[in-house]
Amino acid sequence: MKTEMIRPGKNPSVMHGHSFKEVEELSMLRSEVEMLAQEDAQLMKIVGAAALFVSHLQGAMLPEGALDAASTLAKLINEIPDDTMCDALEMLNH
Repeated sequence: MKTEMIRPGKNPSVMHGHSFKEVEELSMLRSEVEMLAQEDAQLMKIVGAAALFVSHLQGAMLPEGALDAASTLAKLINEIPDDTMCDALEMLNH
């Protein structure tokens, strides 16, 4: 995501037709959206890694506690839409 930087010495309200408060709010919102996008990317990598982990466990002998956790994880992974899972697995390669 590309963000627009405000150059020092320039009046943002003159540059963009917005008040300083509006520019400040937009900047805060932009920062929050960027943070959420980064968190989303990290969660997608975790989901992809979890899916790979579960796929390698198929048929493995696990202790009962681990079996319950793996089963829960597998159910949650199966609820993820296919296109989202493909994106998550693809992100592991980047």
